[in-house]
Amino acid sequence: MRGWETAIERATLREVESWPVGRPFALLPAMQAITLEVIVRAVFGVSEAARQDELSARLRAVLEPIGSRVRVLLSVISNGTIGDGGSSRRFQERVAAVDELVYAEIAAGRRASDLAGRSDILSSLLLTEMTDEEVRDELVTLLVAGHETTATALAWAFERLLRAPGVRSELERSLAAGESDYLGAVVDETLRLRPILPNVGRVVAEPWELGGYELPAGATVLPSITLLHRRAESFPQPRSFRPERFLGTRRPDGSRWIPFGGGTRRCLGASFAQFEMRTVIRTVVAASPGLEATTRRPEKVVRRGITLSPGRGARAIQRRPPRIEAPGRESAERRAPVTA
Repeated sequence: MRGWETAIERATLREVESWPVGRPFALLPAMQAITLEVIVRAVFGVSEAARQDELSARLRAVLEPIGSRVRVLLSVISNGTIGDGGSSRRFQERVAAVDELVYAEIAAGRRASDLAGRSDILSSLLLTEMTDEEVRDELVTLLVAGHETTATALAWAFERLLRAPGVRSELERSLAAGESDYLGAVVDETLRLRPILPNVGRVVAEPWELGGYELPAGATVLPSITLLHRRAESFPQPRSFRPERFLGTRRPDGSRWIPFGGGTRRCLGASFAQFEMRTVIRTVVAASPGLEATTRRPEKVVRRGITLSPGRGARAIQRRPPRIEAPGRESAERRAPVTA
């Protein structure tokens, strides 16, 4: 995971350098661009710009139609049969276009002789006994889930951070001192206050009593992440953005903070997502000290497909040009270690 730190920093700096100065823009698409580049490289090990751009463009074409809550609902309950036939056909064509590139990467990997020495996920999967179809399913799941959710969480992090001057000042102070705990706390408090998914699904393994109700084996329960994270007995002043909740011994346990689910079904990408968020936030804070929110009013939470997103895309304005410095291995190694 740490091997991708410099790649994340460079993707972030390229994006920050493209931001307008003195003109409002939305941070959500900017975060999507960063996380898509990172996940494409981490999953496929693709470093060639043209191949990255082509795969990213085809993935964005697939993701765009499922940004609507209604379209997702209709697709799920009808197995893709409800809705305008032209839209369904176009969606299937876009999926086929992604598959064309994914299977080409799989075929190229099968021919490679150095898979064991590579760090990308595709190479690791090809060392197993999975079929091409199974590898394809794993890759597409990682590409979609590892892109949109992390980008949305990052957009929320800046939406909250830019409206909390005290938190931002403490973050800048701690980063300047080479400390990492407060940065991790900012990430964790963002995921508490603005979880990306409203609930998490679990299947009851055996008969179980809950609140006076007997649930049979096989029943599905949906614990509400949002409500759990706003219980005042667990989080005093639950609607306030207070990263210090997650410092030292005050950190809540895994039964009260579940942005990635919990137990043995906890999201496999949780550690990478948190690591990527810390790296992007640290890089943006250093590179764009002139970044501000366009208004003091918080943005509303809206459903965008299956995710809970900032209503206006986390609007911001860069008051002065960014300070872009290329990341170096030496400076990265000097930083205080960050635990997952």
